[in-house]
Amino acid sequence: MELVRHIINHLFTKSVDQKTVRKLNKEICQLPPTTKQSLITEVKEKLRGFLTADPIPALTTVQLICDGCPELYESLDQLLDDILLTCMAQLRQHNFVTHRTQSPFHVAVKVALLFHGLFNSGLEWMYFDKEESNTSQNDRLDDLGSEKTILDGCKGQIVKTAGNETLVEIQERNTRVFLYEIYPLLRKLCEGAKSYCFQAFQILHMWLKNIRKLGNRFKKLLDNNEEELHSLTTSTYPLHPSQEAIFTFMSENQNSVFHLLNSNWENPAKGVSDLVYYCMTELLSLHEDGKPNSSQHLASTMLQALVSSAAWASKTTYPPLALAITHFGTNETLAQHPCLPSDLVLSLGVNHLAPAGTSVYKVFLAHLTLTQWSDHFLTPLLAAIQNKDRLTRQHALSLWLPPTLRQYPSAFQEFLSGCKNTTGGWVAKMAILRVVRSNGLVDVDEVLKNENRETEHKDSLDRNCTSLKSDTGDERQHWPGVIYCNETSSDNTCGSKAFTSPTLMPTVCAALKHVDENVRGEALAFLCLTRKASHPLSSQEANCLRSFFESNANIDSAPFRQGILKCYKALIVRICDSSAAELKKMHVVNSFGKLVKDPIEALEESSILEVNVSMLLWLIKYFHRNLFPDGNYQRRILALQLYKETLLVVYAKDKNSKYIVTSRYKPLCDFTYALSLSLKFSDNEDKEPVIDLALPWTTEALFCSCLGDMSDVREEAENILKVLGWTHGDLRIEELGEWCRLGLALISSPKASDVESGASVLVVAASMCHSKSYNISTLLEKTEERCGNQSLVYFMLSQVEEQFSRAKDNLLLSARAAPIHGSLLVLGRCLTENPSMWKMDINTMQSFLVRLTNLMIEIAEFMLSKLACASPNGSALAPSFAEMGQSVDKIIKECGRCDVDGDNTELECCQVDISEEDEDDVENGNTLDNALSADHVLVLACCWQTLRACCVVSGWCMTRLIEYLSVDTARRMTRGVVVRTLTSTRHKGAMEAARTAYSQICRALLTAQIEFGQMVFDQVEELLVGLREGQGTSITRRGAGAAMMVQAACGAAPRSTQSLLSDTICSLLSIAKKEVDVNTTVDAAPVLSLHLLQSLVLHAPLAPHMAQYLPAITATCLSAFTSHSWALRNAALQLYGAVVPRMVGQKKVRDDSSTFNSLTAPEFIARHQDLSNFLLDMLENSDKVIGEGKRSGEIKGNERERRDNIDNDPEETCECHGSACDGEGKFITSVCCSVGNVGSKACDTCIVNKNTKRKNMENQSVRDVSSIEQQSKHSSQSESRHIDEMASIKLSSSLVPALSLVARLSPGTKIQHSSHLTKTLDKLLNMTVRFLASPVHTVRRLAALAVVTLTSTNEAKQYIINIAHLLAHPESGSANWFHGNLLMLTNFLETYPELTRDKDLENLVSSLRWLCEPNIKCYINANLTLNIMKLMHIQFNADDIPPDLPVPGAAQYVHTLLKLRMESHPEDTIEMILMTDFLLDYDFIDNSIDYLSNCSVEGNSSWLLKMEVLIWEKLEEESMTHKVVLAVLQLLNVVLMKIEIRESPSSKCLKNLLLLLQGNQGLKVTSLALVTVAHLLKRLCSSEWEEGVKHELILAFVEKVKVYSASTSTEEYRLAATTALKICMNSLVNSYHIEANSKEQLIVSCFQLLQDEDSDIRNSASLIVYSFLSTDEHDKTHESVIAFHPNIAMRDIVHGIARKCVSSKDWSTMKVLWKICSGQLGEDSTMLNRLLITSTKSYLFQSHAMNLYKEPKQVSIIVAQALVEALRENTGTDIPDWIPDEEAVLNQQGSILSGLISDQPHLYKHKQLVTATCVYIIACKTYCSMCEVFNISVKLTYPLSWKQDSHCTVIKSWV
Repeated sequence: MELVRHIINHLFTKSVDQKTVRKLNKEICQLPPTTKQSLITEVKEKLRGFLTADPIPALTTVQLICDGCPELYESLDQLLDDILLTCMAQLRQHNFVTHRTQSPFHVAVKVALLFHGLFNSGLEWMYFDKEESNTSQNDRLDDLGSEKTILDGCKGQIVKTAGNETLVEIQERNTRVFLYEIYPLLRKLCEGAKSYCFQAFQILHMWLKNIRKLGNRFKKLLDNNEEELHSLTTSTYPLHPSQEAIFTFMSENQNSVFHLLNSNWENPAKGVSDLVYYCMTELLSLHEDGKPNSSQHLASTMLQALVSSAAWASKTTYPPLALAITHFGTNETLAQHPCLPSDLVLSLGVNHLAPAGTSVYKVFLAHLTLTQWSDHFLTPLLAAIQNKDRLTRQHALSLWLPPTLRQYPSAFQEFLSGCKNTTGGWVAKMAILRVVRSNGLVDVDEVLKNENRETEHKDSLDRNCTSLKSDTGDERQHWPGVIYCNETSSDNTCGSKAFTSPTLMPTVCAALKHVDENVRGEALAFLCLTRKASHPLSSQEANCLRSFFESNANIDSAPFRQGILKCYKALIVRICDSSAAELKKMHVVNSFGKLVKDPIEALEESSILEVNVSMLLWLIKYFHRNLFPDGNYQRRILALQLYKETLLVVYAKDKNSKYIVTSRYKPLCDFTYALSLSLKFSDNEDKEPVIDLALPWTTEALFCSCLGDMSDVREEAENILKVLGWTHGDLRIEELGEWCRLGLALISSPKASDVESGASVLVVAASMCHSKSYNISTLLEKTEERCGNQSLVYFMLSQVEEQFSRAKDNLLLSARAAPIHGSLLVLGRCLTENPSMWKMDINTMQSFLVRLTNLMIEIAEFMLSKLACASPNGSALAPSFAEMGQSVDKIIKECGRCDVDGDNTELECCQVDISEEDEDDVENGNTLDNALSADHVLVLACCWQTLRACCVVSGWCMTRLIEYLSVDTARRMTRGVVVRTLTSTRHKGAMEAARTAYSQICRALLTAQIEFGQMVFDQVEELLVGLREGQGTSITRRGAGAAMMVQAACGAAPRSTQSLLSDTICSLLSIAKKEVDVNTTVDAAPVLSLHLLQSLVLHAPLAPHMAQYLPAITATCLSAFTSHSWALRNAALQLYGAVVPRMVGQKKVRDDSSTFNSLTAPEFIARHQDLSNFLLDMLENSDKVIGEGKRSGEIKGNERERRDNIDNDPEETCECHGSACDGEGKFITSVCCSVGNVGSKACDTCIVNKNTKRKNMENQSVRDVSSIEQQSKHSSQSESRHIDEMASIKLSSSLVPALSLVARLSPGTKIQHSSHLTKTLDKLLNMTVRFLASPVHTVRRLAALAVVTLTSTNEAKQYIINIAHLLAHPESGSANWFHGNLLMLTNFLETYPELTRDKDLENLVSSLRWLCEPNIKCYINANLTLNIMKLMHIQFNADDIPPDLPVPGAAQYVHTLLKLRMESHPEDTIEMILMTDFLLDYDFIDNSIDYLSNCSVEGNSSWLLKMEVLIWEKLEEESMTHKVVLAVLQLLNVVLMKIEIRESPSSKCLKNLLLLLQGNQGLKVTSLALVTVAHLLKRLCSSEWEEGVKHELILAFVEKVKVYSASTSTEEYRLAATTALKICMNSLVNSYHIEANSKEQLIVSCFQLLQDEDSDIRNSASLIVYSFLSTDEHDKTHESVIAFHPNIAMRDIVHGIARKCVSSKDWSTMKVLWKICSGQLGEDSTMLNRLLITSTKSYLFQSHAMNLYKEPKQVSIIVAQALVEALRENTGTDIPDWIPDEEAVLNQQGSILSGLISDQPHLYKHKQLVTATCVYIIACKTYCSMCEVFNISVKLTYPLSWKQDSHCTVIKSWV
């Protein structure tokens, strides 16, 4: 008994786990039978009481017994009903326990584990008697509340299926299967949106598996008792589970398992869709078990239903399709549905469908041979990988191509041959090569070796190809010269058609230069990614990689940089591993780690070592060169990221978490160090030692990077310093002191980036001192005398207190010179990042944190009070933005402008910067009268940055030092700083910082002790109580801090605190239903509650937990749309915009009407049944109210007849979009405006106008009777009608969101349909159709869209037929009714394009011509009719173009007519447009432009010449409107792009062009005129113009290009300048008619465009280079031209100009290049002058006119190389006359720089000074090289160069 007591005690403890139970099971096995029976009895009694007293641990114990203790199975037999009842009861409770860590989610997990244990326990409890069950099954299983009744029926004897039991005995006992009876419970668990949805489907999957086991038992029992089968009748014949109603396929039973699964394919809960797939697989297998081959038949039925539904835009189609194909067979599927591959490709165009479509595609791949695959999939896949649509191409390359090539390696040759010479083709080609190489499918490296051999020994290689034998097993074809993996070739050196020398590497090199970043990225991946991680680089690859990194370091595409980083990780592993392996192989290093071979000799012996080690050293030095401050952000961040990845390969953490060089790579580091010291090493130009992959000045360079303006640059620099361990390039104590002084100075700056830089420097310096055992206190004492002998944290705390004291005295002066936030940030980082550094015990740390908490609370209160000092409420409520502005002005006025030493500089800096911004705005015409003053900006920045710092530091302390905090301190810090900031200010920066901090704090509190976690509950409850009691405030920023606070609290730990989320949502929903006072001046509580609900709905971590609350939130939201309060309707609109994507999914494409954005109605209804009923009731009630409103205006008797006659008045407006009806039934147009928004004033105006007209007519009718009483009656009736119509419009405000939700639904696939679903859809459809005649345009539009989405595919044609029949009769309805139905018909034809080719529909639609007849015109409806006929390809006479009418819809009608005419008579139509002024409109010529762009020159040359003449004649006219001029120039430019100018324009035409260039006609006209002039200047030499006009035209063109190419001009201007230069750059620069100054401006403009901040403009500018360098006129406009990206294009154009200058002795143009090289042109020319003025200033803000992408040093290097190379290639005796004069210019620049450098000991502090110095040094070296070529002696007075062993340090003598 002691052993029994021991087992019981361990089994029912809270700490019991699976390991303990299994151990106990072993002990139970050793018990005697009597003792074991006694134990079972006691466990049963103990467990029964445990289930009642503490159900959660009891369920855990049951689950553990089922899983790990088979010996106690019998104890569960009699407790089964109690166990299941407890499970269901726990699931139904929301607040079942008071402990906050328990939730329905946790209970669901435990129940899932329990069912798992029961289903797998071996208990045979499959049947139960039904004698005690007197209630019908359907009555008992309707809802979850019936589980007690169900389980009461289970309390009969649990029958075990003995092996010797006969079928007759089973039949006579009249039993039912218990597994069937628990299905309603499981279905209830799986239905709807619940937080435990995944666990519910887990249970369902386990249940289906046990159903299959049950079926197998039936089958086995039947096989053993075949003789007894004949004695059973049909009614008593035992059924296999597959024959039960709940398991049938595609039945009308809505409650079947099949329909349950089909309504959850798109379930948003993570993992549910996979479980649904597994469940459906089990269901098909169940039917296969019951009847062989039945699964194939069912799969065929499913397949037919899915394909016929054609719901390819729905994700619901694809998983069952994959399942059906798997069971039916791939060959059979393709035989029946040959179009299926093309349909599958459609899924690649949308992100959420691509993985689903890929799963189906992989089913085909697994079963098709290469020939079969090629017949069906090769063509569509080839088109997909080259598709112009980016998503389609990307998904095809990443999802379909890799598995295809892995399955069919030999198919790569077909892919390559099918790639076109387009951008998409290049991307596909490189992706194919990348996949082939990275997967080892083809030995590409052997091909590279072959090419290298062919290049070096062309004569000795045999180029004859030999074929390899084919492998008949997988039908893989072998291609000559390609070495497949695991195979050998008879001649591995042979070439091939795909890779004939030198095809591969030249192709890759060309791809590396391509203008498209995707092509370059794929080419880089091909070079870097190999199957073997240690595969060494070849010399060709190394050269390509060097060129790539040099030309792509400054690319500003973040995805491209991420791609480079991914490829580089593989590359650096290859380099290091191959080098280390080669060193080990050659025994260069002995066992003691010493070098035993000379490095140079080792390189000579091994080419692998030479290539890879040289590449490694080059990379290290290249990264360091790119860390100079003159580089742009892109260059510096990429260099830091790549350098960090390099170090992380070689370095690893030791036991003390410090990074050290691993033993594997230590020999490599030693070898590189020795090699870097060798003078014979060719790549060692700088002769800098590389110590463990770091240079002597690496630490200093990283310190400089910590001063960067961008936070990620600083973070990367800090991370690298941590890896290097502060030991490389040791800094002396004096240098550390200097960095500390710099950091202390920066944290007192008002500029935020300077503050963060200073904080980074101080933190890094402190860590370095700690690692080097320096005394930081001594260092601080030397740096700051006031520091004394105290640690950094105490010093910073004292400094914060001192700065706070100064702020309380004078906040303005504190903001100028000593803001608090910098010191506070340094204090927080130093204290929390490495607390052990300060060696404080627990008590000292606690007292320090209490002191810090008190200080931060005081600071936060002070700043909040200052921001609210002008508010009447003070800081108790968040002040408005106006009140904050008034408060800041009040602070400035009180503090005054005190002239304090050291403060004027900062003030002056801010003033200068803001004034520069104003000047830029004035130049661009963007003056602002209410610009903020410098003091205002400073004070406001100081306040919110200080609040931000307090919140950030509070978050750090609470998350990292919570073990040192008491509950009281934590509560005070959270409430007094973070919560106070969230609820007492509306400054966005402060609130966002507080939200981030509060999220961190809540996560820390909820995972700590329960006392800490309770604070979160209390704070949220306090906020909700304030809302409930009506403590509102004017928080107009969508709930502002209150919403952020609730979002952070509920989203911190949603699984463990779901009760918090549930209580919060329930409270907010109840508050939202309160009445709103429309006259209140503060935001009402319901308004704020909706904003808070929106924040919860939008929070991604809460998405799975919010699903069950969305129907209630949506219903509340829709009800709020009918409120009188605009604020409540606005809040409801914003909440609705957040709820709908959560309900039906995010928009997948931009087009709102696209079916890709829909959710299937079966899924929506199954998931949100209550909301579906709510929508039906809402639509039905809306229709009733609208109908009652119409009927309420009717009057009996004669008055009613009069009213009816008035209603049929010929001139009455009958629709809001402006159509009216005359007496002949002709639709005419009134001046009534179109209604685009719900509740718009336009609709009200329509109603008022209508009622006014009715009043007038009524008054006319009663004058005959002279009855004043009758007039009053008519007026009151008219007013009543007006009120009814206003009520109708108000109701439509809720209709629009409801219909927009319905419009997002789709009928789904046929396998989802059932009778219940069909009835629901029919109700929705019938309700929606009634709104097609609504007076509100938006309601009609949404109703028309919703009808289409709710109509199934097989019913679409019949619906169109019905519509066409109704529309064929003019008397069918009003103009609104016709408009709604025409919209619906248009949507049907656009959604189902295959119906546009139906001949029956064509005849019906032709009957709508009456809507377009000349005597019956409503232009809006007529335009819709024309579009319908155009979709149906119905011929329409478009010869009669109506005159220009100022009526709604007329312009669109004429536009459509022109489209139809263009299809039949394009040339005549274009000529007609050109000769008709009102048609020659920019809005009408898009089709003309398309036709001209696509027409061939060969067949239309004469007509194009005729068009050119007509357009030139048109340009001679002077009285042309803006749109006419725009259209003429657009047509002319398209024509001139097709043909060369044949007819010289007249002088009058040229003068008009000059006038257009002046910009009087607007931006577009000026841009087009510039391009037109460029076409004229292209044939400058052959033009027969007047010299004066020609000269004037050239000057105007050059001037406009100069202005347009500037970085401050608009994007359209810069694109126009790019296009113009691309056309005529070659002609102008090479012409002798152009003056030198004009050439200079053109070349400078080209350089500016190639360095533009916009990548699109840079890419367009690269085409200028190709046009300039190309000699073939055809190639200049050929579409297949491969353009190089801008960096390479700049290099090419510079080399091209330089060579032409030298060869033609054009020294004046060469001087332009020299000026660019030496920084004497453009913005660079004024750099030194600006440096003289601003060298000591630090601006608070940066000018928007500054081009942050431009890199003058890189441009100087490119130009210098081109100049020197061109001069050395073509040496001559002629000396340019300007070369001797440039010596004086350089000396003058050197004089200025020398003075500035002497005042700036560290150049890294001033980026512009570093840039100017770099350009000057390059210019001096270039000048000396040029003088050397011409044999001219030169003496520069101020020679400067960089110091090799230091960073950014200049010496005044060259080495």
